[in-house]
Amino acid sequence: MLDMAFEPNKFSRLGCQITVSDDLDGLVVKMPSKQA
Repeated sequence: MLDMAFEPNKFSRLGCQITVSDDLDGLVVKMPSKQA
């Protein structure tokens, strides 16, 4: 699926792969302007 993403890079991940928890407090997430 990432091969069809806009401007993918080595840090690109699908949102469904991220488990949200308190451990991620302070995490900074960058999104391409085409998806924001």
